[in-house]
Amino acid sequence: MKFLLAVCLSAAFLIFTGCASLPDSVVLSEKDNGQIVHLPEGGTVTIELPGNPSTGYMWVLKGTYDEAVVIMTGDFMEKPDTSKVGVPVKKIVKFKAVGNGTAGITYEYRRPWESNKAPEKTFEILINVNSAK
Repeated sequence: MKFLLAVCLSAAFLIFTGCASLPDSVVLSEKDNGQIVHLPEGGTVTIELPGNPSTGYMWVLKGTYDEAVVIMTGDFMEKPDTSKVGVPVKKIVKFKAVGNGTAGITYEYRRPWESNKAPEKTFEILINVNSAK
């Protein structure tokens, strides 16, 4: 129900504001959890999430997303400027808007072998793409 409401609000936003003001590129961090991102076709979203893989925790994509709307174009860990062990790093994931519609993206911060435990954190966004120019 919450997802349906978000889709309806996104559609209303696009109808009343048009696409001329949509950004081509958006960079999101953990503080943007729960946001609805509006992009034109061809626009990009970069997600930067802090983590510490030396503890066993990592950001893991939960489920699937609509690849007719967005495609993943990058997924990597930013290397720290030091050789010290245990230094926090950033997971960086990039998506490109490829077609009209809405796609939900969810990441969970968890230890992969602890699948029966709730994640430490969750990061969710909704990407709404409008290809009208």
